[in-house]
Amino acid sequence: MTQRGRLKVKKDIIGKVKEERGAVTLIVFVTVLTFVVILLGAYLAVTTLQKSQLKSDIKIQEIYGRDVNRVDEIYEELVATDREKPTCEITYNIEDDATISYQFVFNENIKDFTLDDVRIYNANSINTGFADTLTLTTSSPAYATTLTQAKTYVVSFDYQCVKGSQEFEMGLYSETETNLPIRKLTATEELQHEEYKIQVTSSEAQYKILAEIQESNNITLSNVQIVEIGENEVEKGYLERKDNKTYILLAEYNRGSKYVLMIQEGLYSDLGGNTNKEIIKTI
Repeated sequence: MTQRGRLKVKKDIIGKVKEERGAVTLIVFVTVLTFVVILLGAYLAVTTLQKSQLKSDIKIQEIYGRDVNRVDEIYEELVATDREKPTCEITYNIEDDATISYQFVFNENIKDFTLDDVRIYNANSINTGFADTLTLTTSSPAYATTLTQAKTYVVSFDYQCVKGSQEFEMGLYSETETNLPIRKLTATEELQHEEYKIQVTSSEAQYKILAEIQESNNITLSNVQIVEIGENEVEKGYLERKDNKTYILLAEYNRGSKYVLMIQEGLYSDLGGNTNKEIIKTI
């Protein structure tokens, strides 16, 4: 092969190599550009999501975090709406033949409780024909007695049922009159106490305790008593406040007599504004 021929072949080889290098360069460029586009898209997507999450977090903080300094106060407000109204345990101690001391222990701090809120009356036990213990069964689902019209009574008893729970009711019943006071209770296996006032306005009504016993789930009422409340209040001494939960009251007492202490509903409240329920205690 002549010198000119060799030069021509060499030029052709170099040209083909340059063409192939150009093609490879183009493929690499397109590949890199594709990866850049994908990564940029992923980055933008993550950035957008983070911005959205940040806005959401800020909004949540605005809604739920603005009262973080009031957390204790808010907790008390929420609990106050769920718990029972302020309750009170009343105990007593006979100081001598003429004086009795009552102690009021509340379940929380209260306000506006005064001597005028407490009423103490003489009471007389009446013969109802009821035994001290009554059992409501499928064969004996009711008990009844007659009370005197225009009188006020306090009914007091403990109650429980055999298993689970069982409803029963009590109050004034008449064949001719309606809208008479009826009280409904639910007995459980735990011994509970009930004490409440009843005013007789009908001469035809009878006081009854009755239930529809299910599956022999008998209800037992123990320490049953009904007392008639006198019209005049007992002489009271002074009310001493030990703290915002504990108060002491001295009052007139006659050994052997029966008394009823009453606090009407809504006379005082807890610090959350919940007012008291009616309280009645027979002594």
